[in-house]
Amino acid sequence: MACLLPLFLLTGCTNRHDPAEDTSNGPVTTPDELTDAEKELLMIQGCIEDYNTGRIAEREEYYQMVIPPMPLELEQLPEVNSLNDLKTETIDSAQSNITYAGSIRAGERYDVLFIIYKPTVNGFWLHGNIEFRVNPDDITVNDPQFADSRAALAPLLNGADDILNRLYGIDVAFDETTEDENGYCLCTDSAYPTIDSLKAAAERIYTKEFLETAYYPSAFEGEFPVYKEEDGRLYMLPSELVRREGLTYHPEYMIAAAEEGDELRIDLLASEYGELQPVVYRLILQKTEDGYRLPAAL
Repeated sequence: MACLLPLFLLTGCTNRHDPAEDTSNGPVTTPDELTDAEKELLMIQGCIEDYNTGRIAEREEYYQMVIPPMPLELEQLPEVNSLNDLKTETIDSAQSNITYAGSIRAGERYDVLFIIYKPTVNGFWLHGNIEFRVNPDDITVNDPQFADSRAALAPLLNGADDILNRLYGIDVAFDETTEDENGYCLCTDSAYPTIDSLKAAAERIYTKEFLETAYYPSAFEGEFPVYKEEDGRLYMLPSELVRREGLTYHPEYMIAAAEEGDELRIDLLASEYGELQPVVYRLILQKTEDGYRLPAAL
């Protein structure tokens, strides 16, 4: 079984209830007569209702977590009246805390996988996870209908991780013999010899608003930023951080694309550790005066 999406379980929140539950008469308790299977069914039904009634953004805000969006090609998830409506799935044994996993077909090519870690009546999102999956063999590689979307996305993926690592000072060459009293060393990486060149490279991939909020303050501002310029030369604080291996997104395995306002939303497949995954991922591109940019880290 392919690797699961990262789990966004919250710590210290076990006493929180689903905002849709009526707690006006006191906290919700688990009736003794409910079996684990009945709780699992209620959790899955609540998850489906959240998607079908457009409450996912509300749930993300309430739980401060990222929830997989419903694929662009789907408008509704099928109703589940019994666990018998689901196909029981066997999950990698490394996920030893899983108590139930089952899937149901949605549309022509999607499987919706529900994963439960603890049967409860307190809502799906505290103790569950969901994945939307397709068979990679069912995807038309380099589908011509998505040519424009691939052309917008592919250049942004090339170097997207690299430039953010550079802003943290990861894997950047420097001369340790030039270290000053504050630990700064002369940067010897000729690819980006100035702060302006680093910013220009980053802003060819990401929106300026995102960079100014999430990366520029630590990279270029404050008393001890990652980078500083003196006498026309670029200096940096060597980083102890290491590059993390993440997902590799594949524009050639694009499943669907749609424009909504100034956003281009793309569903596609990705690989992990060199293995193509069946999980559907969503990337969003922001339209700017200079073309499309990524509004967040991958």
